[in-house]
Amino acid sequence: MSAFYANSVLHFFSSSERAEVYERVGGLQSAGGLIAVSFKAEGDALQGRGDAIDVTEAGVLVRSAEDGITRLFVRNTTPLARELEKAGYVITGDGVYKWDVQSYNYWGEAGKFIGFLAVRK
Repeated sequence: MSAFYANSVLHFFSSSERAEVYERVGGLQSAGGLIAVSFKAEGDALQGRGDAIDVTEAGVLVRSAEDGITRLFVRNTTPLARELEKAGYVITGDGVYKWDVQSYNYWGEAGKFIGFLAVRK
């Protein structure tokens, strides 16, 4: 069995770029392979430190005033789950997780995350 893990990196990618990543990873995995990915969640400390430049079905895209990077802050997990399913993965019952990490990017402020755990069909 093989596994792929991407911690808070795919929020930099567009949906078509994520689809390409999932297809490439899926092409390397056999049935039963695992994929675990996480995204910045709405309300994360970084979200308020930039300008909203677009709103997608999954959430708002914010360009950081500090580093110029555009990040997705997830509000709706459904479109991200569909991306994984379209690439041949199944998210099982408890496969969507939400968590906070205090002082992740800024001291005293919460980093908020949403993650998926899925299995290759």
